[in-house]
Amino acid sequence: MAISQETEGFSVTTEASQQFKARKILLATGVYDIMPAIEGFAECWGRSILHCPYCHGYEVKNEPLGVMINGEYAGEYAGLIRHWSRNLTFFTNGPAALPDEQRTTLRHMRIPVVEVPLVSIAHQNGMMTAIHLQDGSRMDLSALFAPVYTRQHSDLAQQLGCELTPMGLVVVDAFGKTRVPGVFAAGDNSSPMRQLAVASAAGTTAGAFLNRELVNETIAGI
Repeated sequence: MAISQETEGFSVTTEASQQFKARKILLATGVYDIMPAIEGFAECWGRSILHCPYCHGYEVKNEPLGVMINGEYAGEYAGLIRHWSRNLTFFTNGPAALPDEQRTTLRHMRIPVVEVPLVSIAHQNGMMTAIHLQDGSRMDLSALFAPVYTRQHSDLAQQLGCELTPMGLVVVDAFGKTRVPGVFAAGDNSSPMRQLAVASAAGTTAGAFLNRELVNETIAGI
């Protein structure tokens, strides 16, 4: 699909070579999850491999859980999951790149750190039973919290020249307006809070203000 800005409005060409004209654009294209190359990971994604402690957690409260993340926010994220279970193991899936303060935080919370890479997830229809590590060991877990990298599901925002955050999200204001006049964005493509309620609210807000702009422009042209 191709999209471009014209003197008055926008032009959209679909993959079927259909062309449409529009005065405004609302991007609600979402993001694409980039899965690590671990056998069974994709099958468990969204069921027993979870990305957000605010979207999930109560279902596996007090059960043996894991966290797979590496880097400067590791301690903070592990602390969020520890709220659900004290039976928690921290996996870096390779050599740990943890600042000293993060190691200290994990040690104070008595969360063991495992640096051995994961090779596969044992599961039944997406419900995890255990993880297998590269050294041949196995750890029984009910769920693994693993925030993954994402990318824009389409390049329409880039085609229009929209600004992206360092996380790759479309920059918008409180009303869903991007830095490109006439272009709005809503949902996962412009928010780190990947929840249906948040996306729905953002879409409602952006739609209302987009409509307001159209009405005001129409009145001004009378």
